[in-house]
Amino acid sequence: LAVLLLLGLLAAALGFALFGTDVIGQLKRAAVWIRVDDGDVTGTGTIITEDGYVLTTADVVKNGKAQKIEVILNSGQKDAETLSAQITEHVGTGGANDPQAAGKNYALVKIESEQYLPSVPVAPSDGVTEGTPCFVVGFPDLQTSVYGPNIKIDQGTVARIDRGGDGGALALHTDIQPYVGMGGGPLVNGQGQIVGIMALEHVLADARTGAQVQEVAALAVPTSRFSHVWEKLMQ
Repeated sequence: LAVLLLLGLLAAALGFALFGTDVIGQLKRAAVWIRVDDGDVTGTGTIITEDGYVLTTADVVKNGKAQKIEVILNSGQKDAETLSAQITEHVGTGGANDPQAAGKNYALVKIESEQYLPSVPVAPSDGVTEGTPCFVVGFPDLQTSVYGPNIKIDQGTVARIDRGGDGGALALHTDIQPYVGMGGGPLVNGQGQIVGIMALEHVLADARTGAQVQEVAALAVPTSRFSHVWEKLMQ
């Protein structure tokens, strides 16, 4: 038993080691702050193709009802850049605490730009198990500068997996503390691949005031739940 535990710890450490500085740098560049309808709703997304497709949740884009979407690159930095975007596909959630609905909460938006954009690959979430090392990336409201919220990258593990009748993962729960503003951000494995999207819809304490706010438990929508959306873009 002790040997198995040691092997598990070594595997976890290896997973984190594979997530090197180059990958972290790319993830920081590809993660974007999303502002909808002049700040009525804000959240996080990730550029997954060089031509500007961004993966987020349907909640962030008002379940497809957003009138104006702005994607901010390098938020919190002096070189922050605001670009317009349009929804190309979305499926909204049917209930805040329903795992079945969580598996349907995703959106794809396209940045209106011809420039080359940094991106992070998406991978199937089928290989994710309880104890898998992971990272969560987002732009929490508590880390805001004059140039917009600063990026936050936290590491942890997948603590629990909700599964459907077919055995497939419906939701990935992590032990990472989520904050307001990180909804729509990526859940990233040790190889720097997106394996889930954070869907934050529970009541948590605001880190600054301690007040109760409507926000996310660390629950992610597995990428394999909507592989038809991103697989064609990864080819």
